Amino acid sequence: MTHADPRTPSASGAARRLGNVLRAAHTLYALIAVLAVGYFVLAVPAGFGLDEQSHVNRAYVLSQGHLTPELRADGRTYGGEIPVALQEYDMLGWERGNGVPHGAPYFERRDVRDTETFERLGSRVVRPGDPTESVDFTNAGASSPVPYLPSAIGMKIALVANQDVATVMTLGRVVNALVAIGLTTLAIWVLRRSATRWLFMTVGLLPSVLFLDSYTTADSYTTAIVMLFVAAVVRLCGEDRSSLPFLLGTAAAGLGVVAAKPTYVLLLAIVLLVPLSRWLRRRNGPPAEHDMPRRTLREFGIAAGYVLLSLVPTAVLLKVTGPIADAIRQQRPDWQQIDPQAQLRGLLVDPVGALGLIVRTTAVSGRDWTYSLVGSFGYNTIDLVQPFLTVAIVSVVLAAVVVERVPRVVALAMVLVGAGTALAVVVALYLTFTPVGAVVVDGVQGRYFAPLVALTGLGLGSLLPLRATISDRGAAVLFPVVSGLPVLVAVLQWQATVY
Repeated sequence: MTHADPRTPSASGAARRLGNVLRAAHTLYALIAVLAVGYFVLAVPAGFGLDEQSHVNRAYVLSQGHLTPELRADGRTYGGEIPVALQEYDMLGWERGNGVPHGAPYFERRDVRDTETFERLGSRVVRPGDPTESVDFTNAGASSPVPYLPSAIGMKIALVANQDVATVMTLGRVVNALVAIGLTTLAIWVLRRSATRWLFMTVGLLPSVLFLDSYTTADSYTTAIVMLFVAAVVRLCGEDRSSLPFLLGTAAAGLGVVAAKPTYVLLLAIVLLVPLSRWLRRRNGPPAEHDMPRRTLREFGIAAGYVLLSLVPTAVLLKVTGPIADAIRQQRPDWQQIDPQAQLRGLLVDPVGALGLIVRTTAVSGRDWTYSLVGSFGYNTIDLVQPFLTVAIVSVVLAAVVVERVPRVVALAMVLVGAGTALAVVVALYLTFTPVGAVVVDGVQGRYFAPLVALTGLGLGSLLPLRATISDRGAAVLFPVVSGLPVLVAVLQWQATVY
């Protein structure tokens, strides 16, 4: 008489559970993101990230206990005292990144030819009492300190451990990357029971988004916290009741959005879609409970109250950073031609002209926005080669087609909120960075729209007449491959171009 091995069922179950974990969208995202971002953290020279020199300086002064930049001696700019060794190391990358032959093919370039200089400047150790200099980083001062906390923590650990400036900057990057990847992974996990998770995964794996996660910048935290907030709200829209901890977590994520960049406060309006979605579901479902009108009004009241209360920290932040925003405007040589009040009146009095301004700006900058959003890297401007830029876009489109659809009115509201927030970004730069009478808006970059892609994609995917489904196993193969291929090419292209 033979007996079955009692270990077989448990071993088979464990293997099945492991397979489910490895096929999960949040696991696949985290694996690809850690590998790609880990490469960029080590392979992107100090100062090559867009505006990295300013963001590093803001994170450094935060690591020293200064929550906001200080008004400098010139009375016009904001900054702080930065160790000379750190400043010289960071600015070396800025100079090299801006001095490369941008128009040359990647295979004819070698953007970093003097690695010895980077190694020499990066090997210096910053100690208390070392020389410092007052540095202007006004353009990194208009955000709260929250987006810079991860990098500041990493830099502080390295400074306490008496590490050299290269390690200080690298550890700041590492902690910043871990927070961004962690928040995005959590966003995808929140939607683990919804097909919409694949949309969030593909957005998180856009090559430009991963590149932003690899260096010290406020944009990495901003994109990640917005995705987490949107994912939480989408989940709430599909539930009839939610736990108090999840509701509080969603509310905290929304405040994190405000702390990232006040311009994105408009996104908090999507919490109103939660009671709307639930009301639509009750209305179309079985006979309602007799307290449905009362419950619906209570939910709308709570959502509206949250949106209104969120305006308080937004107003406080804008009040605190208002002088810094004015200083940013004054950094332009033609700053005296920028008049926010006159420009705002012009937009309100002449809406047709305002529409023309938006259309012209989009026509002139649309291509650059696309590359910046999907596949453009660093001051040395490495653009992802075709057709892989298109492949990255297709991955997001495919994921939008298979989302778990929301009611059409909710989907339309999502698109309008996403488009309205994008418009707010453009208008903010028009009012603060564009001279009166300019035919296009200056300063708009595609990476500013990255936080809005998942929300807008879900709305558009729900409105499309095209419907498609895919099995979990199929999606676990299709989307990592289609999203991961452009990421792999981006890594190879960076290595071939820079080194």
